[in-house]
Amino acid sequence: MKICFSYSCDAAYLPYLKKSLDTLNKNAPRCFANIDIINSPGAIIENNNIEVTHTNQVFFEEHILIKNKTSEILKERFVGMAGAYANLKKVYNVYDLLFKYDYVINMDADNIVLKNLLNFEQLKNDDFDILIRYRDEPLFGNELNLRKNNFNAFDISMINLENEDRRFREGCFIVKNNDITKAYFKYIQDNILNQIEWYADSYWFLRAFQKFKSNIKIKKLPSNFVAYDLDTELNGAFVASGYGINKHSSIYKTLLNLYD
Repeated sequence: MKICFSYSCDAAYLPYLKKSLDTLNKNAPRCFANIDIINSPGAIIENNNIEVTHTNQVFFEEHILIKNKTSEILKERFVGMAGAYANLKKVYNVYDLLFKYDYVINMDADNIVLKNLLNFEQLKNDDFDILIRYRDEPLFGNELNLRKNNFNAFDISMINLENEDRRFREGCFIVKNNDITKAYFKYIQDNILNQIEWYADSYWFLRAFQKFKSNIKIKKLPSNFVAYDLDTELNGAFVASGYGINKHSSIYKTLLNLYD
């Protein structure tokens, strides 16, 4: 079984990426990683199981203010467009990686690998195409308005935010290599870089879901696979998320210190 982690980051997240790779090499040494480094041509990462690509792009609108779609504490933040591009590129690359690996895991650069993914039992279950965390209940009220604001650069008439937006958490998902996932991520690859925006990964994942929902088996990633809430979900977790304020928490820093 060949598992590859799809990473991408800009200069701001290189320190997190290197730590994440340390945890990957320590806890899942037989897994592979594909890394797309944006606008940092001098960055050097060497490992037999890691393939590195350097992508250079020019962005004219370097910093914008965005509203976070899930964090109740960190409601707004200034972000760079190189970071937005990095978020999209690791999802863009999934399609090509599906031709080389049995499973591709989309990984945020600030995620920490806690356990060997080869021991994740659900990978042996054939009844899924994509494993991803999501919310079952429809969004409404302020949460729905926030989601619409996140997608204000896109045509939301093409997705059903009121009824079928599952609020997928794209920071970590697992894709099985088969014909339907190749078609799903080819559709995403053909569209996701046409307009560089924050949350374009969320938007085009939903657009692909609208197109392929009658054929694709999207199953819920177990809550103990990715610990988004570091206070309550770490027990047994394979991955600790660095999303939002997590990376500034004492728990996250303690986990990283184990690999110094």
